Amino acid sequence: MNGINKSVLLLILMLLPGLNLIAEGNTENPSSLMPQYGNWCGLNHPTNPKTAEPPIDILDAICRQHDICYLIRGHMDCECDSEFNRAVVANKERFSATERFVAGTFRIYFRGSPCYGDQREKVPATRVITGIVEKADTRTKQVIQRFKAVTE
Repeated sequence: MNGINKSVLLLILMLLPGLNLIAEGNTENPSSLMPQYGNWCGLNHPTNPKTAEPPIDILDAICRQHDICYLIRGHMDCECDSEFNRAVVANKERFSATERFVAGTFRIYFRGSPCYGDQREKVPATRVITGIVEKADTRTKQVIQRFKAVTE
C-alpha cells in the first residue's frame, strides 16, 4: 500500500463515528468526528478557553497551545496545525499509551484537514482530493465543450 493510500485510509478510519468514544473524557459530544480529550483537545473543546481547566498532561498542553494559536492567527491556520504536529512528534516518547493514540488521531486529522495558508505539510490525501476536484472540473469542461461542438 503506497503512502497516499495509507494516508487516505487513516483519514477515513479517523473519521469513523464512534472513534471518539475511545478517547478519555469524551462524554459531552459523542457525535463529534474528532475525539475530545482532557480539557483542551477536540473540536470546540473547551467551549470557553478563558474558563477552561489547566491541561491534564503533555498532549492536552499541546492542544491548548494549538487553540491559542488559532485565537491569535485565526481558525484553521496551516501554521498552527504544523506546529501541533511538530509538538506531537517532539513529545511522542513522553506520552502515555492513551496520549499516543489520541495524538496520532489528531495528527492524522491536522495533516489531512484543509487550512488557510501553506499546505505543503498536509498529507497527499488533501492534495489528492483537491486534484480530483480540479481534474473533474477540467473533464467536465471538456465534455461540455465537446457537447457544444456536436450540438452546434
